[in-house]
Amino acid sequence: MDGLGDTIRVSLTEDPEYELEPCRQLASLGNQAAQEQWGVDAFDEKHRDTHSFAKRVGRLPEQQENDDVDYRGLLHRDGSVISAVTLQDLEAPEQMYRKLGAKMVVGMPFKDQATSDTLYMPQIPPSSDKTGRRALKRLQEVGVHVMAPANVLVEDPLPHAVAVQPLREVATASQNGGHSLPPGAGRFAVTIDGTETEEEVASLKKSDAVMALLEIAPGVSRVHASRRIFELLQRHQIDISVIHFRRLAFLHCGMMAAASFICCSNM
Repeated sequence: MDGLGDTIRVSLTEDPEYELEPCRQLASLGNQAAQEQWGVDAFDEKHRDTHSFAKRVGRLPEQQENDDVDYRGLLHRDGSVISAVTLQDLEAPEQMYRKLGAKMVVGMPFKDQATSDTLYMPQIPPSSDKTGRRALKRLQEVGVHVMAPANVLVEDPLPHAVAVQPLREVATASQNGGHSLPPGAGRFAVTIDGTETEEEVASLKKSDAVMALLEIAPGVSRVHASRRIFELLQRHQIDISVIHFRRLAFLHCGMMAAASFICCSNM
């Protein structure tokens, strides 16, 4: 049994000698994970069945009586596409619309099956930027929603936006009198980094969050942290839709054996 599991195998379409460098990088990542002790505290995993495979069905956003816009298009039942958009992208609106898969009619975007469902913007154009705000409004009018960090929306509100906040902050606010949305926001989503307590995860049971973005914290094993989070969701019968939110390189994902790399999908 000596040496079992010590082999890294990479298969590329190029000549075999080009497979050496990916192997070296994977080995380096593995050594780094061992030295820095990437992982999570021990937890009981009672709901994961390795002999049965079924897609987890998440709860989709619902329309509320007083909504000014239709938020049901935030996610799609057959799999959602969430696209990152920058301030630079907004400088050329028509080009951005096409990249998002929108159909164009006389310079105006229209949503169809190929169009992104939702945009994620780390920064939003200031209210003084009429061009950028108009570009986003035209997308919102055809059912493409905009998500942005809550602190960004507090500084300069964007009507009908979806505020993104860490689950830990939302859980704390709920315990201290209630969670509130930034001005102008119509919904909120939470980010989960894998280090939350069971009580914080369990708070999603009574939460109005439309989705959870699973973005594992640096230095934490994505595989084990994700398994722990989904174990807790099942344990507390929480059916919130979860989006695997990933910004790292594909090679890093390859090191995470047995992990699913899903950029944006209802889970």
